[in-house]
Amino acid sequence: MTHHRTSVFFVGLLGASLAAPVWADDSSTGYQELGGTVISDAGCAAVNDGSGDVTCAVVGTDNSLFGIRFNPRTGEKTDFQELGGFVLSNPSCAAVGGGDVTCAVVGSDNSLLGIRFDPKLKTATEYQRLGGIVIADPSCAATTASQVTCAVVGTDGSLLGIRFNPTTGYKSEYQSLGGFVVGRPSCATSSLGQVTCAVVGADNSLFGIRFNPATGVSSDFQSLGGSLISNPSCAATTAGQVTCAVVGDNGGLLGIRFNPSTDFATDFQELGGQIIGDPSCAGTGAGQVTCAVLGTDQSMFGIRFRPGSGPSAGSGLNTDYFGLGGISVSNPSCAAASLNEATCAVVGTDGSLFGIRFNSDF
Repeated sequence: MTHHRTSVFFVGLLGASLAAPVWADDSSTGYQELGGTVISDAGCAAVNDGSGDVTCAVVGTDNSLFGIRFNPRTGEKTDFQELGGFVLSNPSCAAVGGGDVTCAVVGSDNSLLGIRFDPKLKTATEYQRLGGIVIADPSCAATTASQVTCAVVGTDGSLLGIRFNPTTGYKSEYQSLGGFVVGRPSCATSSLGQVTCAVVGADNSLFGIRFNPATGVSSDFQSLGGSLISNPSCAATTAGQVTCAVVGDNGGLLGIRFNPSTDFATDFQELGGQIIGDPSCAGTGAGQVTCAVLGTDQSMFGIRFRPGSGPSAGSGLNTDYFGLGGISVSNPSCAAASLNEATCAVVGTDGSLFGIRFNSDF
């Protein structure tokens, strides 16, 4: 399979179900079959109510949005919640208050839409129209208990940020952040009201930026280097710092930790493997992230790592790859539902959604 960065139009015919493997290792729950017929990557967030549940949004065959809440450790799941709309992008979601998540998607007119919902209670707001003309999937992170900040790419290839709340109708203006972005951003909460995002630039190297659309404050783009063939995936790891994973031009996974406000960055940590598609990462404690990736046979693998503490700190710490099996036809989407564990969702070969929880511990 050719390595590529997916755009907003990655939404395609993904097919449906993953054969559940037999597990001999209790570091994984095995796959939980969630059903549906899905034509997008999932957008997932860990619910903020202490349940260990994850809520994901996906696009169905009629291009409308659906939400589902599940827990591979307990086996519990809701029905799919119909959220409507006509969606042209992969969703991006962030947990807000209680059992709610807020997601952003690109609508049929290429503008951004936001919605807040809870599949367990079957509650949802109307779609909030956020405007703009967007050419890549959004990436969102929670910035207050009820507000979410998302980054998108505009028609000129520059990065834009917006903060909003579908419950109250609040939204900031779009914050123009500049740059020329290839593919989609990945964002994580870096402090109250601020998010840090990573993007791939026109030279295929990585850049980071920190910003707050409500105040208009932003850092400059921080040049992080590398020669990359995937979109990044980022998670907050320590105060002000974000750790991201990307695929290098040799097909191996790379990790880096940085802070655009202080210009701190580690070297890229070489994590190896031969990866297709984009990684998905979640912060799993003690400055560490756990990521899921697809290997060349389209089965999923997990890895946990912590880049070194500075540019001279060497390769940092990492586990071996943990084989999770299955055959996936989408990029994974992962969230940290409990300490040390990541819960991920993927689409199987028959188009249905599957969830799995695992611990790639040191």
